[in-house]
Amino acid sequence: MANSRIYDPSIEDGELIIKQRASAWRNVVAAYQTCNAQYAKLLERFNLTIPQFDVLSAIGASGGRALPKQIAERLLVTKANITVVVAKLEERGFVSRQVHESDGRSFLLSLTREGGDITKLARQAADEFVAQQLSPFSDEDVTRVGKIMREMRQHLSDMNIEQVIESAKLDPIAFPNRHSTQKETA
Repeated sequence: MANSRIYDPSIEDGELIIKQRASAWRNVVAAYQTCNAQYAKLLERFNLTIPQFDVLSAIGASGGRALPKQIAERLLVTKANITVVVAKLEERGFVSRQVHESDGRSFLLSLTREGGDITKLARQAADEFVAQQLSPFSDEDVTRVGKIMREMRQHLSDMNIEQVIESAKLDPIAFPNRHSTQKETA
């Protein structure tokens, strides 16, 4: 992996490198935000939010029935987040809930006929959205960016924020409620 330091004083034009990396980072964030906004507009046509569509899709991908815990794991969110979304989908008649046969404490979520129909239609539109979003790029470009984004996601997951603060040479006193090693004076 490349050197993780942004600025290397031995490199001429170090400031230019900092600006280029900052610009690249802003472009990644802006592309994500734009994609998310456009995707939300698309799903609004089906009167769905992104989280609602994600839950419907996760249930569908599980054969039409799933435990909330399975959905949360698949979507990388908490079970509490799923509960709120499921309640709205249930209210709209897209999802039904049945007590789990072998574990009376949990329940299975199933797509209703209406839920299956709306998921199928929205999935068609979502697939076309992705196809059109990536259409200007070659297969090689898409593969390369996908690989870079997976590596970035893993790197971000592995980052130690305390180490970032330390590397930035920030005074711990600037963070009075955070892991300060200095004793407070009364």
